[in-house]
Amino acid sequence: DFSGWEVVEGNATVADGSFTMPEENVTLQGSFTKIRKATAVVHYVDEDGNTLQDDTVSDEIRVGNAYDVSEAEDVNEITANGKKYEFVSDGDAEYEGTMPENGVVITRVYKLKTYKVNYEYTGEVPAGAPEASSFNQSGVEAGESVDVADEPSVEGYDFSGWKVVEGDAAVADG
Repeated sequence: DFSGWEVVEGNATVADGSFTMPEENVTLQGSFTKIRKATAVVHYVDEDGNTLQDDTVSDEIRVGNAYDVSEAEDVNEITANGKKYEFVSDGDAEYEGTMPENGVVITRVYKLKTYKVNYEYTGEVPAGAPEASSFNQSGVEAGESVDVADEPSVEGYDFSGWKVVEGDAAVADG
């Protein structure tokens, strides 16, 4: 930026970009100020800090001007390395605001998306049968092989077996 001209010698006053020349020399002085610019960067990482996708980086924005990387707030699920991750935290980041001197860095953290296998009985449940929920499994990734719980044993009863009642899965070998 140019600071503008200032009279430093001579009897002249600059008004509206001009002055009337006096009967003496006039010296005008001006200076430049470096234009400060910075960027807003959004990182997408897993809980271990590994990069899941390319950063979102704003254009260089003049310090003091508005920045906006709010489109990054819409990235709530990422598929990386054949696995799905879901958004966990961004530390209450500000996706819009006034560009500070040192720029803006936002880190969006994602966790591996996992699922739960729930077990439940139908019909009459005999006394002494273990709680069906005791067989539940959590933290199962899509595509992972799941061993179905052993059939519970209750004296005087036959167990008809486990079957899928919710979800898109098929039980093989039991």
